[in-house]
Amino acid sequence: MVRQIIHLAKEWSFERQTEFLVESLARLKRISEVDTSSSRFKINSLIEFQMRFSDCIEYYSTAYLRVVYDMIQEEPERYNFYHGSEAQI
Repeated sequence: MVRQIIHLAKEWSFERQTEFLVESLARLKRISEVDTSSSRFKINSLIEFQMRFSDCIEYYSTAYLRVVYDMIQEEPERYNFYHGSEAQI
């Protein structure tokens, strides 16, 4: 799932990348009441998106991954109809 988001982000604009991170962190804050301080940043490169996305996964762990998974499940058309249920070994 993480690789799929990173792959899709290559095609997204920087605004879309920023929107994804802000939305996912806002959802995390609503669900877990964690202070994510997510509303004031802007992505300016793919590397920056990858670093921030990785930081979110590392810092918020399973709760953040669950939010991303739920986002994919709710709107698969926004993620090239990827639904997050495929496992790769």
